[in-house]
Amino acid sequence: MHGRNECAGNVQQLCVKKYATSIKAWWEFVMCQNYQGRDNIGKPEVASRCAKIAGIDWKTSGAGRCAGLDGSGTGYEGVQLLHDSLRIVESLGITCASDPPLCLVSIH
Repeated sequence: MHGRNECAGNVQQLCVKKYATSIKAWWEFVMCQNYQGRDNIGKPEVASRCAKIAGIDWKTSGAGRCAGLDGSGTGYEGVQLLHDSLRIVESLGITCASDPPLCLVSIH
């Protein structure tokens, strides 16, 4: 299901990408979220659990502050990263034909 949780998951992933000490840790975080099932991506408890599994300290790495220490995916910096990502997607001419629209993200 697309919507608020998917966007929260994108924010979480963008923040972990920015603050993880390695691409491997970021990838482990993303894969862990994906293995929880589509309906669970973006949930705070999943972000917390996956950060722990990937060896990322949610509170001290910067990822938590970025995405929201509560894991909500509503932290100011994370939302800004998502907006920046959406601008990149739009600048590349990528459009979405789904209804409701997907939350597209560019992780670079």
